[in-house]
Amino acid sequence: MARIVDEEVLDRELNPEQAAAAKKIDGPMLILAGAGSGKTRAITYKIAHLVSRHHVEPGRVLAVTFTNKAAREMTGRIQKLLDCDMRFPWMGTFHSVCLRLLKRCLNMEAVLRAFGGKWYDANFSIYDDDDQKRILKQILKEDLGDECDAAEIKRVHGAISRYKNTVLYVGGCAELQTPDVALSRAEFADEERYARYYAEYQKRLLESNAMDFDDLLFNTVLMLQRVSNLAEQLQSHFDFVVVDEYQDTNDVQYELLKLLINDQRNVTVVGDDDQSIYGWRGANIKIIRNFHRDFAPVTIVKLERNYRSTSNIVKGAGSVIAHNIRPAEMEKNVFSKEEAGDPIRVRHLVDDRSEAQQIAENISVAGEANFSKTAIFYRTNRLFSGERASGIERKSRIYWPTCVSLQTRRTMQPTCALSIRRHAPLARPRWKRCWNESVMAMVHSGRCLFPRRTERVVLLRNSRALRIWSKAGRILLQRERRRFRFLRNTSSPIRDTRSSCARKMSLLRTNALRTSTKW
Repeated sequence: MARIVDEEVLDRELNPEQAAAAKKIDGPMLILAGAGSGKTRAITYKIAHLVSRHHVEPGRVLAVTFTNKAAREMTGRIQKLLDCDMRFPWMGTFHSVCLRLLKRCLNMEAVLRAFGGKWYDANFSIYDDDDQKRILKQILKEDLGDECDAAEIKRVHGAISRYKNTVLYVGGCAELQTPDVALSRAEFADEERYARYYAEYQKRLLESNAMDFDDLLFNTVLMLQRVSNLAEQLQSHFDFVVVDEYQDTNDVQYELLKLLINDQRNVTVVGDDDQSIYGWRGANIKIIRNFHRDFAPVTIVKLERNYRSTSNIVKGAGSVIAHNIRPAEMEKNVFSKEEAGDPIRVRHLVDDRSEAQQIAENISVAGEANFSKTAIFYRTNRLFSGERASGIERKSRIYWPTCVSLQTRRTMQPTCALSIRRHAPLARPRWKRCWNESVMAMVHSGRCLFPRRTERVVLLRNSRALRIWSKAGRILLQRERRRFRFLRNTSSPIRDTRSSCARKMSLLRTNALRTSTKW
């Protein structure tokens, strides 16, 4: 039986402001939370309070977080509080929630009728950035020929993303920028050209039964706008809505929330307008600053105490954000009761090389024992150029790890290609590119080699995949076979390399056996 998180527990475990935010469950609420103020703790206790004290079913709570990792952590915290393995099926990011809604609703007859009987089906694929740019490259080459370059593809890709993440308000009604709307509102030649590319891009996605990441939100809102009965059903299903990192929502996400919130308006949003940093990605800071007007009357709870940083850091940050212009209702005074700590040092340097030199010297003076405790923050990867990185590495010999997502790891793409080909037969361009690029990358880098037995598992059982290989790919594979035979027959000097290859081959063979299928 689940543990009860009642008012007494809230008063004992939370500070007065956090407890006030967790206790109030009726009506709209804005939790204005400064950095390190325990906002995650507050909403975690609030959800636990809802399901244990007020007997709200977990499936009727829609909780939207900024990342899937945050959703998993929040679920784990709630389960620990309640001392039970309670599941929250509608806790996740905007994209994961929309993905689930689309999978559930796309095969409904009402949805098909609303779109003229022809739209996406529930088995659609999701294209990543490489897939999207590949399609755009094809479109632009057909129009521009040899004048098509990577910079132009990037500009068109950004323009299409802005179309999908920006909502037009005509007569007080929200209107999504579909290709037809974008084309009708184009005033200049470039806008008209981008709108045409947008229309052709969406046409090819539909023909492949594929969506990009922006489409997950865009098509969900479009579907709910056109099928009002479906929106009403979802509103009646979700009794409570909780949104984390509300300052980073964009126009489409905001319209989605309005479509899912029922007449009771039991919605709690958590955020801090001073931490809004994703404006370049479409986030609209006006959304959080107008929440108290859009959903009036709203209860505003301010979490102003910082538990994370020393007093000097909080005061320094507060002195900077105090100059931000905001509504009077959202004024806050962040503070910390921690010790003062070291003072903040500001250095003015001539250029990036001298900056790298200064950082490296500071790290070296701190000693090798502090290398793993040192963090260097910079705005973009472009700022941290090779010269600056090498300058710091020469001084401190710090290892700089790189994070690569699973979808972009070329060594995993053969397995992904088989899975894509099996479950999304219309997405032929994607699995073809996935397979070709993975083979090229692995053969060039030698990070994962094909032994003959693995080739039979991965390739010969899927003979059609052999046809998509280029001549260069076959030549490189033959070269790599010879290299593998050399490694297998070589003695001790490269024994470690040989054993490493064997481990990678074993892993690849296992993955291939799991995913191989008859065509």
